Amino acid sequence: MIRPPLALAVALLAVAAGCGPLPPEGPGRALYTDLRAVVVHEARTDWVVDRVELEQIAPRVLQSGCQVAPEQRLALRAWVRDALQAAGGPAAASYARSQDLSAVQDQLVLERVAASLDYLDAHQADCPFWLPPDPDFAGVQGDADHFVLMVETMGGGQVVLRDGEATLGGAGGGRILPGYGLNSRLTLAAGLGLGGASTFPKDANGNRTVKPAWAFDVPVLLRVHAGTWRFDTELAATARAPFETPDSLRYGARIAQALGVTTPRVAGVMPYVMLWVGHEWLPAMNGEDAVQIMRAGTRVGINWAP
Repeated sequence: MIRPPLALAVALLAVAAGCGPLPPEGPGRALYTDLRAVVVHEARTDWVVDRVELEQIAPRVLQSGCQVAPEQRLALRAWVRDALQAAGGPAAASYARSQDLSAVQDQLVLERVAASLDYLDAHQADCPFWLPPDPDFAGVQGDADHFVLMVETMGGGQVVLRDGEATLGGAGGGRILPGYGLNSRLTLAAGLGLGGASTFPKDANGNRTVKPAWAFDVPVLLRVHAGTWRFDTELAATARAPFETPDSLRYGARIAQALGVTTPRVAGVMPYVMLWVGHEWLPAMNGEDAVQIMRAGTRVGINWAP
């Protein structure tokens, strides 16, 4: 089983990855988080001409920015200016010295967030009447202060260790996890999962067979937000039962880590895809040996903020 210190170290690395500087709490921070997420997503498909790219992201810029009062946007602009200086100043000047575009990515993001704020001010008249400034604005692209519902499918391979022997197999299923955004960095969720798992042991003649089983889990998940990146640390109570005898449950526990990315939220829905690894332990019971299960695969889902 994964040693607790190792699991803790992995979790701390995930949290640290999400700990870049943020503006003070309030609508300004929520707007910055939204604009940064939209800018980073747009840049993934190649940001070339500022004017063209700003027009592309304009609906999402206005959707968030119209709900933040002008004085709060002014304070955010000052914070972005200071953050840019702390990051090394204008990206063009830094690039002229280093000739390394990857070294100025943070500066580029901050400059594009500033350009988004300028675009917002220039198009304030385009704000629809149903999006007035909201003193409690908590953002559109994040989970902060929102109840959310995650629905996802999972699939991957597994290695099952029993009595010193390793057997390959596969697993898949789906789950639903209601959650709440604790702040702009953290979301806590818990839910239920149902799926199937299989192993491919050899029979008495040495031929491969398929041994399917039901797989259940009750996960508790802590999600760290770092821009459009997501880092999940998960603990789950699990149960497995052979297809032919579904009442013969074996109970266990799993720890898992995942890394993934999201796209911007549209109509309350934010898709995401993640790579994950997990380790499950089923203790000895009912005369059966203890089982260790290592799993790795993908999780694809949506995060819906009603």
